[in-house]
Amino acid sequence: MWYERERLSRSRFVLLPFVVCVLLQKPRHPPGTLTAPLMRRILRRILPVSLALVLTVAPAVRCQSCQGLPSFSTSPLQVTGEASLTWRSDALGAGLRYGFPRGPFGQMSVASRTHENFGGSSLDVGGAAGYEISFGAESRVHLCPVMAGALEIGPNNAFNSDVKRLRQSAHLGFAVSAELRPMQRWNVVPTVGLAYAYQNDEAKDHAGSVLFQIADHYTLAQLGVGLVYKSTLSLRPYVDLPFWLSGGEPTVGLVVGYGFGKRARS
Repeated sequence: MWYERERLSRSRFVLLPFVVCVLLQKPRHPPGTLTAPLMRRILRRILPVSLALVLTVAPAVRCQSCQGLPSFSTSPLQVTGEASLTWRSDALGAGLRYGFPRGPFGQMSVASRTHENFGGSSLDVGGAAGYEISFGAESRVHLCPVMAGALEIGPNNAFNSDVKRLRQSAHLGFAVSAELRPMQRWNVVPTVGLAYAYQNDEAKDHAGSVLFQIADHYTLAQLGVGLVYKSTLSLRPYVDLPFWLSGGEPTVGLVVGYGFGKRARS
């Protein structure tokens, strides 16, 4: 409609100066080799520009899952179960996701993680929010700007040390997916994600004094393949790859999702 076109054109004029200013900023580092700090600064510049451009030129949206899970367009509420492992830990968890037919979605999760190197377990609590945008004549390609955060509480008192541990993490980035078999009973949805991530590890003694605190910034790449059955049930194996993170380990996992609740047709 005319008012939608006017609102879209106005949003473009608001976002375009921001894009131009970011692109014209002079780099604060001398030319040289492609080091980890340089890559972090480049990623911090690219991600805001990319997200702004996507939101500026995006067409009308039709909500499909860009994370290889059931679509929110028919089932607004979803439950998920997840199993994952690294070289030194494994986790089991569950989550709840809710999405609107015009793009926005959010999710919460909780998991129990066992750490082999500490001989104990931690409680992982996380949340995420994003906005889904569809492209193409049949809206088979989907892009999601996503921001997420998590707390890993524990392991505490490992080996009777009376030490309490806490990990805080967050990332900002985007995920892209493509529906390869949208009209079939089983839809195949490969997914790719890239994010700028932050992680902070700290340990405290029984008196609450900080023993150490280690913060790091890195790049997170995410790959997966969603197998969605009748837009309701899904299986999604995935792998997360942290780059330029000291001591970072790949994570391999499997997410099972089920959508329920019928969205009223307008």
